[in-house]
Amino acid sequence: MNDYTVILLVPDYMTEDFGADVYISTVQADDAHAAAEKARDDYAAIEQLDDPADARPVAVMVGKPEIALNAYDFWKTLPFPLHSPAGGTILYLT
Repeated sequence: MNDYTVILLVPDYMTEDFGADVYISTVQADDAHAAAEKARDDYAAIEQLDDPADARPVAVMVGKPEIALNAYDFWKTLPFPLHSPAGGTILYLT
């Protein structure tokens, strides 16, 4: 068994920002496929999902990589507003 870090995409019906919300977990498994299934099963149990397949794997990494920057911290540090294609500011962080 090896450690694998799995990134799962949060199901669309559980978030207002589909595609941006992820669940990250480190699990022990024999291979990457088994690690993805274990992480999905764990997440499904935590969030009481009817179908673990609703949480889709984004990436499976060997070991426990150190996260140097996450999306929240990245967007929080932008010194300028982000604009939507339709016009208007969608996010402004200082």
